[in-house]
Formats: sequence, structure tokens, C-alpha cells
Amino acid sequence: MKLDLQNGILKIKLEGWERFFAMKRELDISHGDIVSAHVGEAEGMVTDFRLPGSYMPGFIKAGSFWSKSRGWEFWYVRRGYFYSALTIQLKNESKYRRVVLGMEEASQWANMFPEKKYHGF
Repeated sequence: MKLDLQNGILKIKLEGWERFFAMKRELDISHGDIVSAHVGEAEGMVTDFRLPGSYMPGFIKAGSFWSKSRGWEFWYVRRGYFYSALTIQLKNESKYRRVVLGMEEASQWANMFPEKKYHGF
């Protein structure tokens, strides 16, 4: 996957098999909708509904997921990244509440989005 920040929009472009597993080509997020970003263990692995997406325990979680406690989330995390995933928290007004990405450059991207004061959760 490739991430790019241009004109206040974070573009997440999925490639090859990533598109197949996530059932999505790209995701655009307004910089203003990003509340915070951090790197750590991907939380919320089992109790989510996949609509659409792929989930194979211990191997991959990719696509759009919904949980009663967290709402809509977008995931692309595969084996080797479950404990070092980039989690981007978004405002309530966004379609997704969180975007969780497993990638090598996770720390670099997390540093680009310092935590903002937001009381809409």
C-alpha cells in the first residue's frame, strides 16, 4: 500500500492482492478529520462484522468492519504487523471511526498526525 498526503487529503492506495483482500482500491481521508495516530497492537480483532472484507485469524484482517462499540473501521493488517499497526482515529463525522494499517513506515506516518483536541466521541 502507498500513503500520500496532498492538499490536506491522506490518500491510501491499495495495490495487487491488497485490493482483493480489502475489496477496495483506495481510501481518502481529510487531514481535518484525523484526531490522532499511533503505532501499537491492533485492537478489535475478533468481534467485528466484515462488510465487505477478509479475515483469516493470525493471517489477515482487511476491508470494512463494523462493531457495536466502535462503529465502522477500515483495516489492512497482515501477519507480522498485528503488534505494530498504525491506528488513525477519526472524527465521528467521518464514515470510519478508525483506520488500522499494517505497514513498515507506521511510525513515520504516526508522527505526521499529532493528537488534536476533539470531544466528539
